[in-house]
Amino acid sequence: MLGRDLRGMALFFLLALFVSPLPARQQEPRSVKEILKSFAEDFRAAFGVGESERMISTVDAQGVAFAAIQGLNAKFDAAIAERDARIVKQDQEIAELRRAVEVLLTRTSPDGRVAERR
Repeated sequence: MLGRDLRGMALFFLLALFVSPLPARQQEPRSVKEILKSFAEDFRAAFGVGESERMISTVDAQGVAFAAIQGLNAKFDAAIAERDARIVKQDQEIAELRRAVEVLLTRTSPDGRVAERR
């Protein structure tokens, strides 16, 4: 299984496989084969998978994509847990404020009447 640090890189790398920067005008245009070979070399160096530095097998690409999905899911789960904790805290604060308002409403006014709720 890929390390936690590599999971975030996995999705970015897979997206980069489909978008190659155009060569600068002074550079000699590279062939698709050269571009894919450099992607394969980078892929193997980044993720440590692959039978060779000349190609990326579908099994390796799918494995890295799955690791990326797991990484994104972990981030999503953490964000949901953070949101839920914040909601619980806000619910507690609202309950405290409601109790304080009730106390204020039940206080009697100087002329002996109970304050009325609007």
